[in-house]
Amino acid sequence: MTIKNLNLISVATAIKIYNMKICPIFTYAMPTFSKFLQHQDLLELDGIKASYIKRMMGVHFNTSSTFCIKLLGTTTLSEDLKRTHIFDCKVWEFYQMTQTTKLEKFQKGKFSLSPAFQTSKWKEANQKNRHLIIKYSYHGFHHLVCADQSFHNANVNCTCKYCKLPATKEHILICGSNMCRTISEIGGLL
Repeated sequence: MTIKNLNLISVATAIKIYNMKICPIFTYAMPTFSKFLQHQDLLELDGIKASYIKRMMGVHFNTSSTFCIKLLGTTTLSEDLKRTHIFDCKVWEFYQMTQTTKLEKFQKGKFSLSPAFQTSKWKEANQKNRHLIIKYSYHGFHHLVCADQSFHNANVNCTCKYCKLPATKEHILICGSNMCRTISEIGGLL
């Protein structure tokens, strides 16, 4: 049995499904080989949980895994497994350094001030705009308003192609052109 619209079930239910149906598949026999896992293996394991979370959230697979993990207030798969399994000490130390670097990058992005972090309604079942709220919190749909159409993050040099004012990450909802006044209206532009 498959769930066709994983992004329409509640986040709590999706996490229960993950813990019940998916996690046991790749943790089978983990006590036997966990001490032999290398840094890259831990990162690949993290990718399993991150991929599931991204699918449930309705975001692109290139969206930051750290962003998604922090948004749900959960931990990486390797951190989950560390509670019950033994990893090589040096490998785990290197893994923690990698996670610290990712966390610092996340904190510089000031994502925790965004709508997805400030509200929780999107975590409930049948939230058709879940992906829009999360995507707005991640990149602000900056690419829809910026005059510079090359791939980039919002910066001080960006200007809005509609109102010619500076185009911050949050600009789409405050643009003087009144292109969008709500996150729901952004869906009509995609």
